[in-house]
Amino acid sequence: MLKSKLTSGLTILLVVFLVIAHIIVAYPQEEAELAIKEQQKPARLAIESLNMDNIKKHVKALSSSGSRFTGYEGYEKAAEYIYKYLSKNLGLNTWVWTYEAVVPYDVNSTLTILSPVRKVFRVYALFPNLIQTCTGVYEGKVVYVGEGNVKDFEGKDITGSIVVMSYNSRANWMYALNLGAKAVVFIEPLYTVRGEGDYKVLEVPIKFPRVVMKYTDAKELIQLLKDADAKGVDVIARLEVRMYWRKIVLKNVFAWVPGTLNEPHVIMLACLFDAYGVVPGLTPAADEACSAAVLLEFARILKEHGSKRNVLLAFFSGAAIGMAGARHFAEYLFFKHWDNDKPAIFNGSKGLIAISGNQTVAVFVPCFSSDSPAIALTTLGTFYGGLDIEHRAATNIYAIESYLKDYNLESIRRAGGVYDLTTRRYRLAGRNYTIYFAISSFDREGLPSQVNHVGEVFLHVPIFSLTFYTAHAARVIWETPCDTFDKVNFDNIKPQAEFFCGLIYLILSDPRATVSPMLRDIMHGHSRTAPVGLALLRGKVRYYNYSKAWYDYHWNRVIEENEYIIVYVRMHTIGVYKHFFVAIANETGDFEIPGLKPSGWALGAFEYQIWAFVINNNTGNIVWAPSHGYYGRRLWPFGPLFTLRSGDEASGRVPVNVVLFRCGTIVLHDMIDPTTLATPLVARMEPMFFIIYDSRSRAQLLDYGYVISTPPSPLLTARMISLGIGDPAIGYDAVVFVPPDTPVDIVFKSVIEEAPLGILKKLKVSEGEYLDVSITALKYAGEMIRLAGERLNVMENEATLAGSVGRAVGYYNEAQNLYNRACELLKKGAFTEAYALIYRSWDLARKAYIIAREVYVNIVYTNIMLILLLIPMALVIERLVFEKHGLKRIFCILGVLAVFIALSYILHPGLRIAWNSVMASLSIFSFILTLPVLGFVVSGVISLAKEIRRKVIGEHFIDVSRFSIMSAALSVGVGNLKKRPLRTILTLSSVTCLVLSLVLFTSWTFGDFYKTQKLPVKPPYPYQGILIKAGEEVSISPSLLEYLIGYFKGKGEVCPRVWLRVPSREGWICVMNEEKKLGFAKAVIGVCAEEPLLKNVLKGLECRGLMFFAIVTEDLAKDLDLVPGSCIYVAGIKLTVVKIIKVEEARTYLQDIDGDYITPKDPEAPPGAPI
Repeated sequence: MLKSKLTSGLTILLVVFLVIAHIIVAYPQEEAELAIKEQQKPARLAIESLNMDNIKKHVKALSSSGSRFTGYEGYEKAAEYIYKYLSKNLGLNTWVWTYEAVVPYDVNSTLTILSPVRKVFRVYALFPNLIQTCTGVYEGKVVYVGEGNVKDFEGKDITGSIVVMSYNSRANWMYALNLGAKAVVFIEPLYTVRGEGDYKVLEVPIKFPRVVMKYTDAKELIQLLKDADAKGVDVIARLEVRMYWRKIVLKNVFAWVPGTLNEPHVIMLACLFDAYGVVPGLTPAADEACSAAVLLEFARILKEHGSKRNVLLAFFSGAAIGMAGARHFAEYLFFKHWDNDKPAIFNGSKGLIAISGNQTVAVFVPCFSSDSPAIALTTLGTFYGGLDIEHRAATNIYAIESYLKDYNLESIRRAGGVYDLTTRRYRLAGRNYTIYFAISSFDREGLPSQVNHVGEVFLHVPIFSLTFYTAHAARVIWETPCDTFDKVNFDNIKPQAEFFCGLIYLILSDPRATVSPMLRDIMHGHSRTAPVGLALLRGKVRYYNYSKAWYDYHWNRVIEENEYIIVYVRMHTIGVYKHFFVAIANETGDFEIPGLKPSGWALGAFEYQIWAFVINNNTGNIVWAPSHGYYGRRLWPFGPLFTLRSGDEASGRVPVNVVLFRCGTIVLHDMIDPTTLATPLVARMEPMFFIIYDSRSRAQLLDYGYVISTPPSPLLTARMISLGIGDPAIGYDAVVFVPPDTPVDIVFKSVIEEAPLGILKKLKVSEGEYLDVSITALKYAGEMIRLAGERLNVMENEATLAGSVGRAVGYYNEAQNLYNRACELLKKGAFTEAYALIYRSWDLARKAYIIAREVYVNIVYTNIMLILLLIPMALVIERLVFEKHGLKRIFCILGVLAVFIALSYILHPGLRIAWNSVMASLSIFSFILTLPVLGFVVSGVISLAKEIRRKVIGEHFIDVSRFSIMSAALSVGVGNLKKRPLRTILTLSSVTCLVLSLVLFTSWTFGDFYKTQKLPVKPPYPYQGILIKAGEEVSISPSLLEYLIGYFKGKGEVCPRVWLRVPSREGWICVMNEEKKLGFAKAVIGVCAEEPLLKNVLKGLECRGLMFFAIVTEDLAKDLDLVPGSCIYVAGIKLTVVKIIKVEEARTYLQDIDGDYITPKDPEAPPGAPI
């Protein structure tokens, strides 16, 4: 009994002890969790107050009132809606701040069918090519070419026509341009991606109209074309493009939310409310409207629940023109009104507001897309190309990261969220969000595409700016006509809106007085120069006044009323996206562009490129262009490239000068290296250049200009893709500006080769005239054939040169045959084969020209050397054989020399072919004749010096005539030769034979040589064909692909492959299923339906009706619970899974005939791994 009671008592005591111990251990953790919940109250309040119906209503209102391209009707209504909502509905102190800018405005462009019926269609002009709006009236036959592949043009008369084609056709519209069409009409797509728009705009002012027709109108037009074709009649139409440059007043909308804390600091919440679109008149930009919609909803939350800190809500315009609204406002607030004693005064709807730049401590930016629910917190971007943020605030930048994601659960610095680095999960207010941190460094793990956001502007002031940027999204429908309200996935917007509102409201509600100073200390200032700063560009557009013999700027005296000076500036480097600025100069040529990135210093400095044009706003013609010649390079910056390094340059105190001249315009295409069919392989931004001559005088022009738009060298393209900017494979074109009524010869060259790539002769245009040299490659080939023929016609009959030019003659004959066949095929409309033959002919003709030129140059050098050797030889022979004296000796030497030259003329073809070598020799003789005069002068000076020396120090030297010694030595030597005639004859014979064999009868053979080797794989081979590779980091050019398609037409199938490269450090590609679950792929390979390696895999698959489909490996399918028919998302693009294959079987499918796998190399694979 006693024992039982004792046991019971010990049990109770043990339980009590364990309970007390548990309480003691758990109390600090519970206390911490309670503290966290208390801290998260504001976040929970904001998240629970968020109303997605309001966000949907805002997106609907902003995107359903017309085009929201900067300056268009939708933009105006969006500005009115935002102002009304903030001021009327919410009762906030709201105001509009304005600035001036120039935009391309489409004023009711139309396509009018003239016959066989009359009908008018509304069409929408595309964004200008550089500054060329393509305004004008164009009339011609309407031709429909489907997707616009080369084969779709076969047998059709394209010259002078208006071509109708599908919008989803990449850069195929340039076939129409190069074949001589007048314009292209794109059919509005039901679905498209942003990359298609990038293919439709050139960075060169080519005047080739590109318009979009509504889908329903296009169906009617195509039916009309079918009916007309059945009747055997043509459809004639008139296209009127009315896109003009307009200088307009644009609006930024602001609202003020006062804080309850007694502090002067201001936190700005900013976003863009308008948009860029490749079709300015069709830019609904519904997905882009999500950021403004979320900020409007957050404004309601602030109004209802208040804020402890002062908040400035900013809705910026100018998205289409380089974020102009934010740049102009940053210049105004942070540089003109920085000091607290000189604040900017704004007239709000509720009264005056005074704000100084110094008060602003941080800027938070929502930049959302509905492609994904994940968010990346980033500071840097691709509009300015990033900056070294740690260099500016090495000890402070980590304060914000610690504040937002401290891993210590008990930390008092943390704002309330808990971050798991392994899963990228951020827990806030009881909810989990997928978040990537790219604050202190530009980590691209969750950012697969370009990252342009308005926060970059303020970061460069520098004011700390943090952007909430949608991760795992390429924003594929942005900037397209398809970006409509029905495409917005609000399920993906909701978690982004919750996280933004919750976290920002938590910061605004944090009662600690250290929060604002912490934000302020990260980055706070206003600088003009690097490493961070915001430069102001001021410039002056001038022209050379020949009557004054100096530069003038009174443009009102030389241009018409409807002519405007348009200035275009862009950063001359890779790593930036849509970083260009357009301005209009006043009547004295002055212009100003705020918000440029300073250039930096030393090796890291980059340049800007500037052009200015006087454009007739009614016709679209360029009448004045920048001069690259003598007069264009006499004022700073002495050409089109400049830097903003010093404080004077970056603050506008030193203006950039641009010199223009009256001009006509010549457009050239096919700006490629005919050997590689790509941009020359050199890692430079401008690998090609022009030299322009006057055809009459052969002198280089004093005034000329040009703009070249070719994709960067493949060496640079890989780097651009790795930055997430995209593949810039669009256009191999140039616009050349020449003086009016002046026949010119144009030579374009690579910076690494002496021989020209192409030559055009005797082109002439009048003032303002526009000449498009269609099928330019054919002209290049013809001129190269002519030049090579001129050289080879002289050389090929010389037996001694047969070895040197024999291969060149073969190239020349083949080039001529291919050229003639290409001309015949062009007449028949067989463009696919014709272009392959043109490229081949051009390449062979250039090779023949290079060989002939090399031989010719070598002959000239040989002749000069030979003649120089004959002079001492004549002197020796005269002394050895004749030994005359006085005047007879001179005549004898000249006679011997004449005999030697005659023998050289007979024995070697050099003097017969290269007569300029005779002129070179005569110039040497002329120089030799001046030597006695120079000798007398030098001898006199030496004699005078010796006399002075003798008078100063006396006669302590014995003078010796060196010339006499040399003459005596020569005489003695010749005398010794005469004493031994047999030895002399043998010696002279040996020297003569040696020289003749090396100089006269030795020739080099130039040409292509091929190396063969066995295939590394054993039969049976997966296919019979040719594998063409450009290396792992180099892509095949579109021109090469075009050539292959034409060359193998009727002989085989061309099957291109692509790799999807992402800029993340790990190289993984994020894949998301429809349940928002994330998986990671090592590689994404794009193949066509005819891919020979996958013919067994693709056999029997039903993909009809699917725009994008995918085959995945079973490990990825397992991770994401995928089955055939499931949908996945890669960078926001929806793909339908049509098949799942085993990982181990992938090796069988993916190994090519060279032994390599078609997948990119896995950087994490061990050495020797097959894939």
